[in-house]
Amino acid sequence: MHLRLRTSDFAINCPFSLRSCFYPLLKEKINGKVGDVIDILGICTTLFGVVATLGYSAIRLAAAFHSMHLLDNSPYLVPLILVSVFIIAILISLQGIANGFRILSELNLGVTFLFMLLVLLFGPTIYLISAFTENIGTYLSGLIRVGFKAYAYDVEHLDWFMDWTVFYWAWWFSWAPGFGIFIARISRGRTLREFIFGVLMVPSLFFVLWFTVFGNGAIWVNEHLAKGALGRAVNDVGSLLFDFLSYLPYSGLTKTLALFIITLFFIVTINFGIYTLNNIAIEDKSQVSPRWQSMFWVVYCQLLRLFFIFLAVIEITTINDVVFLFTFYSVDVSDGMEFVERFTI
Repeated sequence: MHLRLRTSDFAINCPFSLRSCFYPLLKEKINGKVGDVIDILGICTTLFGVVATLGYSAIRLAAAFHSMHLLDNSPYLVPLILVSVFIIAILISLQGIANGFRILSELNLGVTFLFMLLVLLFGPTIYLISAFTENIGTYLSGLIRVGFKAYAYDVEHLDWFMDWTVFYWAWWFSWAPGFGIFIARISRGRTLREFIFGVLMVPSLFFVLWFTVFGNGAIWVNEHLAKGALGRAVNDVGSLLFDFLSYLPYSGLTKTLALFIITLFFIVTINFGIYTLNNIAIEDKSQVSPRWQSMFWVVYCQLLRLFFIFLAVIEITTINDVVFLFTFYSVDVSDGMEFVERFTI
């Protein structure tokens, strides 16, 4: 999507908007009601992705506070966290969403790298480096096989496939419009080779490293230090990270960093979501969205999230994601086929 946005902006001289991705397929129709529908689908997809992320992040953050014995596990803790983040987001939007987003993102990236390096050094370092090399080979050799696996002949694991693979597919894809706009905007002047290397290869390598440090690290700790305690607590996702860190040296330092990163991720998520919603919703892309519009999206996202929390139907955001994503993805696939054909020719 970000590649299509970038080429539509430069090669076809279309406005920097989601509807411009579909110009080769729909031509001048993107300037009418069809284009409005595409932008609305993008807003709805991003909106429910942000709302789902806020809800699950609040639940994880509440469990993190409880596991560190900072707050009691009260039913009002999750709404309290949402309201607190709501106030912080309002303050950031008043200062200017772009500047606040940049500062928080850079801080978040630096602290996250530091956290990963500390876990790598304090954990079984040699084992994790060896596992990282092997995981790259496993990922590349099984990419096609696992990518097409739908557990049609392995029905005993179908529930796991639906609760994990399908759920995260919908959740992550809901951020496609946001990341597409963001990456396309910052990739101005890059060649296609640089773009693919920076967007696909480097992040994929980092993800393998991240899951190796924390995934293989947790498995090693569970087998050698925890005597299976982490495996028995696998469903307690919110506190599992802190249980894992408690078996490593300097656990107080790493737990504090983990809590800080989770909180920062929470704030960056709503900041990035507001940035994306503003960019899709504003008619003139050359102008900066007004601050009242940022505040509107903050209030709307938080009220919608609190509504689902109080109704205890957090899963409904995932259902909405799938509904909007199916329509958006269907059109996007047909446009992507045309895009590949154009480059092939």
